[in-house]
Amino acid sequence: MQAGPSSAFFGSLLLFSFAFVWIFHYGCEGRKCEGLRYGLYMALLVTIPQILLWYGLQPVGEVAAWWLALEVPQIVLLGWMAGAIYKPKET
Repeated sequence: MQAGPSSAFFGSLLLFSFAFVWIFHYGCEGRKCEGLRYGLYMALLVTIPQILLWYGLQPVGEVAAWWLALEVPQIVLLGWMAGAIYKPKET
């Protein structure tokens, strides 16, 4: 049985989730609103270049603007959730 596109998509989401939280864990300083800031940085690092790449490769037109308007807040929300859930150990 071959792995189809859906299993590759699921694997990529799993890898992204692991890397997203792992990077947050090692960069966490325990400051206020750190998750929101981290989500914004990740959107600038990952999401915006990805959307610009697809805009240059595929004829997506104005869909890219909608994609950007919806994807960036989603990544910022994920960063906020990581910051709200993760609490570093007291040393």
